[in-house]
Amino acid sequence: KISLDVKVKILFFTVINSTGREGNSTAKVKGIGISNAKKRLDLIYPDRHELVIKESASRYSVFLRIEL
Repeated sequence: KISLDVKVKILFFTVINSTGREGNSTAKVKGIGISNAKKRLDLIYPDRHELVIKESASRYSVFLRIEL
């Protein structure tokens, strides 16, 4: 599920997806994409964004708010 909305100069972006690891919760692979995205947000939107990432055994969700 992907949602994108702009209200009163604030962008809201949400992504919810299954992890695909229901039967294998020990298989974790971490890349540098999330840390790079956080660094870019800090550089481009300092003190004007919020990024929340949550992960459970079956679901991964990302919430991003940016003040434009």
